[in-house]
Amino acid sequence: MVSKVSTHQYENIRIPHKKPKGGELSEQQKLENRKLSQSRVVCENAYQGYETLWSCQSDLS
Repeated sequence: MVSKVSTHQYENIRIPHKKPKGGELSEQQKLENRKLSQSRVVCENAYQGYETLWSCQSDLS
């Protein structure tokens, strides 16, 4: 499972696995990192679309 920060302020932050010094990630860790990356890209693209829309709206004012 992808590491989660377990502070009271940030409960839903997911942190990717880091490669241990002199070691490799397991296939499961690589898969989890890939899934996390894919979901992050979807969110970033959606945010960019919102920013673009907002920018266009403010240019009309």
